[in-house]
Amino acid sequence: MKHTITQGNREYIQEDYVHSANSLFHFMKESEYLTTALKKKALCPRYCKEDVAYLNIKNGENTFNEVAILQKCFCDIPLSTVIKKFPVILTDNNDYLTEEQIKAVPEELSHPDFYGKYAIAFTKRWGEKNKLQAIHYLNPEAICAENYSETLRSILAEADVPEIVANTLLDWICFFKPLRGTMKRNQLIGEPKKAFEIEIFKNFHDEHEWRYVPSKAEINGQTIQCIIANKYILNSENMLGEMNTRLEDMKYRPTWLPFQYEDIRYIIVPDNQSRIDVIN
Repeated sequence: MKHTITQGNREYIQEDYVHSANSLFHFMKESEYLTTALKKKALCPRYCKEDVAYLNIKNGENTFNEVAILQKCFCDIPLSTVIKKFPVILTDNNDYLTEEQIKAVPEELSHPDFYGKYAIAFTKRWGEKNKLQAIHYLNPEAICAENYSETLRSILAEADVPEIVANTLLDWICFFKPLRGTMKRNQLIGEPKKAFEIEIFKNFHDEHEWRYVPSKAEINGQTIQCIIANKYILNSENMLGEMNTRLEDMKYRPTWLPFQYEDIRYIIVPDNQSRIDVIN
């Protein structure tokens, strides 16, 4: 695919994305999520918890190790490598697991194993037009991460900082992620299947994530915000779940990520019956 870039009065023709995918993939765990998106011609953002402990964010005596960000995530991984496996390494926070549960944890997982075997993929040009942003992966030991953390702490401690400066620094958190970190997922065991939670180490950079976060104009007038740091809400899975369910209501349509069918490059399903169901 070729891409036209305009600079001043001149236009340049450039081969698009030679060394990365030319599609952005959004994976999901349930077929109904895919069919709902196809019917709505839109993807609804939802609050997802993000570990921000590596940023060492403090406001007085309060330390913020976790936030919830209103987002919709995509990966920039070529189809030829998306099914490659990565090792599953449990963190030290899994002491509560039984021996049976530990045995049920797979040794390796692929991207679809982790995020779901249903997917919809769009052109990258669609992603650019709809303000998706490639994630900035921070090395917590590098000077840029250290400088950002120090600047943010000083901003939060000051009362007379211009609002646009404070808001911009806080908004950047929506598009930051550490190179590596921990992540929780539900693992199934037994018949009938029962879910239990595990925490694993994850190389986030391998995901090549692009992210959609609604702008302030798109959430203006809505009773929502892009970042939630309230620990009471973060500690309540029911509350976050209810908020995510409400976001599917038509009143929140300005925050959705719209698409046309011609923007779709691929639809991925796990088996032939799912293929028939989606076609129908």
